[in-house]
Amino acid sequence: MEKGKRLRLYSEKDYTETIDFPVELVGRDGVVRRYSYADSIRIYERRIESAHVRYRDREIINAEIYHCSKRLEQIRQSWKVRISSSERQFVEGRPGLKDRELYERGKQLLKAYLELIFAGIDAHPELGNPNLVNLEERGDFQIFYVNWPVFYPGTLLYVYRLVEPVADEMRQAYKQYLEVLRSTSLAPDTEKLVHHELSQDMAFILTSPRQEFLLKVRSSERVMVGKGSPSPRPEVPEEFEGLVALLQESSAPEEGPYRQGIDSLRRNDFEAAYGQFREALQENPFYKEAYWALATLTDVLGKWDETEPYLLMALKYFPEEPRSHFYYGLALMRTHRVKDAAAAFRRANQLNMRQSRAFGYLACTQALLGQYRAATETLEQGLQTFRRDRSLLRLSVPVQRAVQWRNRLLSVAVILLTSIAAVALISGQSWGWGLFGLISIALTAVWLHQERLIRRQLWAWTRPAG
Repeated sequence: MEKGKRLRLYSEKDYTETIDFPVELVGRDGVVRRYSYADSIRIYERRIESAHVRYRDREIINAEIYHCSKRLEQIRQSWKVRISSSERQFVEGRPGLKDRELYERGKQLLKAYLELIFAGIDAHPELGNPNLVNLEERGDFQIFYVNWPVFYPGTLLYVYRLVEPVADEMRQAYKQYLEVLRSTSLAPDTEKLVHHELSQDMAFILTSPRQEFLLKVRSSERVMVGKGSPSPRPEVPEEFEGLVALLQESSAPEEGPYRQGIDSLRRNDFEAAYGQFREALQENPFYKEAYWALATLTDVLGKWDETEPYLLMALKYFPEEPRSHFYYGLALMRTHRVKDAAAAFRRANQLNMRQSRAFGYLACTQALLGQYRAATETLEQGLQTFRRDRSLLRLSVPVQRAVQWRNRLLSVAVILLTSIAAVALISGQSWGWGLFGLISIALTAVWLHQERLIRRQLWAWTRPAG
């Protein structure tokens, strides 16, 4: 193809439209092929990398790189729109909670059931309260998604109200579903019956992807897993502190994409693990650990543009979970949206994240915004809780340096400029005002130079380790 025609085709490209998925691309043979989001990203990235090999003319090379870069932006933005739209439709389509009593009775049932299995469940306040997400509501019948770390992801609670005139109908529906669950108990990839209960006015069915639940009780000895009785296991860290802690996670199901992702990490196959964690979230959008694992891995791979839509979903589903805000702030930080990142880190601290890095990243963003006094206060709060934390101590060096330089320059500026201004006023000489201006410029230049060095140290602190 002639150079002029090729350049004209590049100039006629439209990058404003929202792309549908899968992405349709025309190959060199003229055949239209359909690609997933990840595959289309890789295709355009390879085109950029190979542009200097495929073409010799510099104008065409530059046009090809510009076109592929714009197309990458378009695909990523279209994917964000699609994820946001799907998530919004899910939230808007989810029924509102009309019957609060079913919700509260469901929570009471879960606690009472665990108390039968593990005495003294109330002695472990770190477990918190169960959160039931309303999935379906039909009159006196509701289905809830059980969002509580006591149970495996995918646990459902069916609640039937047995009141006239629908008591017999609801009781029959309850018994029929019990029969279905029992008949499919050995079938793979189906709901498993965990517990059921029939009272005078209520009936409950608890199901899970596995015929057992996971009870994570933080103690000095064990975490209990059971089908009715505790069995000892090594304690599992509750927080993910980088890939090392992620690999120590032993509470995931034995099968499924999340466990496959953990296994891939053990083999240092980060790309495979990244895809498997995303698959886990596609299967179960309420899987908190998968969000944290995906974000932790993204900090190594640097795929924040691809991961950001998932973090927005985590914010929607778990708005009171501090790690939702922390990891979203980290995504904003990595893409240099410092002001918004500071707000996210501040919210994570308000929700009591209880990790030193929450204080560190908030202080760092405050310092990058020039709020050195606020950054100093944040670091002091962090070091009161996490004494001798190396990361916080390392961050305090550029922050303290910034405060010291600013105080010194302000003192020098006040003394020199006040003296020169007084001399100029008394003597009435015009050279005094010229000197006043030169010193102001010099002091400003010194401060800007120091601030540039300090910002460089701050950004160096934020780089992921390892």
